[in-house]
Amino acid sequence: MKKQLNIFVESLEGPVSAEVIGLTVDEMVEEARNIATWVPNVVVKIPMTEAGLETVHILSKEGIKTNVTIGYLCCPRFDGCKSRCNTPLSEGWMI
Repeated sequence: MKKQLNIFVESLEGPVSAEVIGLTVDEMVEEARNIATWVPNVVVKIPMTEAGLETVHILSKEGIKTNVTIGYLCCPRFDGCKSRCNTPLSEGWMI
């Protein structure tokens, strides 16, 4: 993956996101530290979970750039998500 990202990023200006796939703080921190070495303009994408927020806190102290995937709660004003409004956010759906 690192080699493919380097080839792709050479033609881009600005930040490029690469996402961790781990679920625990330890997994995400380890993956993020590795991803942060790939290219100078990489930003590590972290899921918006309790573990993710703790991970972002740790990485920010190390100077690793992060962004966070945000989940939105359903609101009755959004007809497209009414069918999901009874699904707890903890069950893992994202919009």
